[in-house]
Amino acid sequence: MLINSQKVHKTPVSAVRYLDNDQMAASVSIDGHLILWSLQASKSQKALTPIVTLQQPHIQKNKLDLSMITMDYDVASNELLILGQDRHIKYWSLKDKCLTKKLQADEDAEVTSMAVSPDGHLIVVGNAAGEMKLFTYEDFRLIHVETVHSGAVTAASISPDNTLILTADNKG
Repeated sequence: MLINSQKVHKTPVSAVRYLDNDQMAASVSIDGHLILWSLQASKSQKALTPIVTLQQPHIQKNKLDLSMITMDYDVASNELLILGQDRHIKYWSLKDKCLTKKLQADEDAEVTSMAVSPDGHLIVVGNAAGEMKLFTYEDFRLIHVETVHSGAVTAASISPDNTLILTADNKG
C-alpha cells in the first residue's frame, strides 16, 4: 500500500535507506543530492518531510564527481556511506550533517555496488571488472579481493552474522 509519494529529487534516485530506528530515511540521486526524510506520523497520515538536503562537495566540475550510485547506513557510527561514480566512498555524519571522510574504493575499475556489514566492521565493494573487495570500516584497509563474476557486480550484501557475502552481476 502506497502511503505517500513526493517528487523532491530533480534526477533519478539511486538508493533509499531507513535510518534511526525507522524514524528517518535517506535518499541519494545521480545529481549528487542527499535528502534526509522525517518519517514521523502526522495525525492524519504518514508524512514524508524533507528535513535536510545536502549536495556533496566536489573538487572538479565533472558530473561524475556528483553522481551517487548507492549508499548504506552504519547504525553504530550513525553514518551514511555513499558510493559515487568518482570511485570514492563518502562517510556522512548524520549527527553533524557533513562529510567526514572520502576514500578511494577502486583505482582500476568503475565501482558498481557497496554494502556495510550489520556489525559495522566491514565494507564490501563490487566493481565493473567482476571483483569484490572487502575493507575494514574504521581504517578502510583492504583485507580481501576476489573475482566473483564475469560481469559488473551490481549488488552486494553481508549476512546478519557476517559470515557470508552475497553478490549479483549484470549478466543475470
